[in-house]
Amino acid sequence: MMIRILLSALVVVLAVCLTVGIAYWRIARRFVPGDAHALDGIVQAPMARDIVFGNVAVWDGHAGPVRRGVSVVVREGRIAEILDAAQPVPTGVTTMRVLGDGYCSLAYRDEVARWDVVGPRVLTAGLHVNGPKGYVTGGLAAHLDPAGKAESAVEIERVEDIEAKLKDHIARGVDGIEHIVNVPHELPDEMIQAIRERGIYVCPTLSGSSYTVLKFLHDPELLYEDPDLVANVSARVRKDLYVALRVLKLPGVARVLLRQKDPMRQWELWYQQSLLNTGKLHRAGIHLIFGTDTPFVFGNFFHSVMNEARALKLAGLSNEAILRAATSDAATALRINERVGTIELGKTADLVLLDGDPLADLEALGRVDLVMKEGRIVYVKPPFWAGRGQRTGALR
Repeated sequence: MMIRILLSALVVVLAVCLTVGIAYWRIARRFVPGDAHALDGIVQAPMARDIVFGNVAVWDGHAGPVRRGVSVVVREGRIAEILDAAQPVPTGVTTMRVLGDGYCSLAYRDEVARWDVVGPRVLTAGLHVNGPKGYVTGGLAAHLDPAGKAESAVEIERVEDIEAKLKDHIARGVDGIEHIVNVPHELPDEMIQAIRERGIYVCPTLSGSSYTVLKFLHDPELLYEDPDLVANVSARVRKDLYVALRVLKLPGVARVLLRQKDPMRQWELWYQQSLLNTGKLHRAGIHLIFGTDTPFVFGNFFHSVMNEARALKLAGLSNEAILRAATSDAATALRINERVGTIELGKTADLVLLDGDPLADLEALGRVDLVMKEGRIVYVKPPFWAGRGQRTGALR
């Protein structure tokens, strides 16, 4: 009996290896490097400058239509004037929050704040918190020694430890719910009512799980056909993802690896229920804020941002609601709305110039021409200036 089991296992392993080898051989020519990359236009040493964005349409982060024929004047890193002009501005990423990755994000936050590196300002929670051998200490960081684990998460082993270890966290306020993905049932009305009454913000993170998994499982060819992925994700990473997806679709493989009876059906259920719950929360008047989760697992950060926007649209949010979730509502949830999140006089000059109107066409969010953070131009799409007309100019 044991020999029969070992032979069966050996056959499965050989079949998987053969499939992987054939897949690599057959598809190698399809996975070619892209001609351009979303980060090609990053400015390495941005300097603060006084500048005017002329002949633009402005969506300011509040509810309401786009203001057309407007000039936005930036002086000393702040929005100084918004003028009617004889004649679109924002949504790249100028601020991001990190919910827990040890002390790496703390160091990166400080490097960005000093402008040692160019990137979005970082609001970070520092360490994860989990129970004994939890999600981080028993999973992602399980291979680390005790010192390494201590720098990855706060591990609570006894009920008596909760108050002492979480005192600082609780003092900062527990006022957000993350991840509506993978809840396999409808959220009860009494829970939604309690969330609304307490003014809790909810971050669905649809793109980090079932949405993107199903998208690639249904259409793995996107990994060599989607122009955004081809341009922004290395051929090796895309090819490895493609082969992994093909292996998961082999009979019985996903069931064994994921220990689920019918994982494909389960993912479909999670996907549909995630959209339904997100829509239900939105219709109940609960503030949703924008977040992606695990952006690099299924492509790259840019791709996961656009997937999140598309998933929220499928959940029933309007284009304006999606934009507010990523700007003014997110800033309010993070309590930084006095400085950023909207285009208003005196606020920090975080501006994004798009080629299109995202209120009319959500895909315009992916057509970023220029990003300004704190009055410094940090990204210019190459070649941006050629043939564009007079859209920006330095103040004299």
